[in-house]
Amino acid sequence: RVALFLPLYAFVMVIAVAAPNALPALTIFLNLIESYSFYCFFVLLVTNAGGSAAMIQVMANSGRDIMCCNPCCPKGHEAMYKGAQNALWHLMITRNIVSVVAAIANYSGTSAGQVVYTLLSLVCTILLANALLRCFLICKSPIWRINM
Repeated sequence: RVALFLPLYAFVMVIAVAAPNALPALTIFLNLIESYSFYCFFVLLVTNAGGSAAMIQVMANSGRDIMCCNPCCPKGHEAMYKGAQNALWHLMITRNIVSVVAAIANYSGTSAGQVVYTLLSLVCTILLANALLRCFLICKSPIWRINM
């Protein structure tokens, strides 16, 4: 499922190049594709670790401190795992709802709609960056070395 990310994304981008006015609406599909791909990757990590409890246990037993560059860094491995889960939930649900509202605002045809579209697109980018950072921090822990 993760491998389908690139062909689906490329297909939607080809449509966006052919019809640039459709980009705000196509962004909804791009966000759905991205969020599902990141979710599948996270599930792959959790499955590789043996489940969520095993993943937290391996993180705790690794002997490594939590690497975090976020000022709101979670305290403890379980909190870090829950933070990654929450970030992915917001990536899959909140970001897609925000992108639908942004596309509606863009097609309103007003300058205020364009401003709302830009601000909501920024919110979508922040949600994506948060999820990427949290998944990256999970990947920096020794989880991926379990079955090697």
